[in-house]
Amino acid sequence: MPTSGKPVALVVADANVLLSAIVGGAAATVFAAPGLTVHVAEPTLDEVARYASSMAARKGLDAGIVALALAAPPATVHPAASYVGSLAEAARRLRGRDVDNADVLALALHLDAPVWSNDHDFDGTGIEVHTTARLLKRLGL
Repeated sequence: MPTSGKPVALVVADANVLLSAIVGGAAATVFAAPGLTVHVAEPTLDEVARYASSMAARKGLDAGIVALALAAPPATVHPAASYVGSLAEAARRLRGRDVDNADVLALALHLDAPVWSNDHDFDGTGIEVHTTARLLKRLGL
């Protein structure tokens, strides 16, 4: 998981951090951080939508409120067409891993930005990865 000492100004969010933020987890604090812009691949939102209602039920949250939060994510959403040129390279780097992450990695490659994720699917891909805990610390939150 390569990291650098430079300030974090933008990140590409994975589905797990979006789900956490939507249900009020620690990731919500990162989304609200001043000076940080969060970007998300549109297919990642589709992935989150598949799990949002079951996550809301597990957390005892109103599914309608969770759906509203998902409809207006606190991030810049990018359609696949905007980073399609990076998809083949992302798929190559993720060979043998979760294919749902190809869009996240492709967008990160396209934007030359780190990935924000709490799983290890991006380890060894040559892209900087931040967990929520690491971002909270680096952002002084």
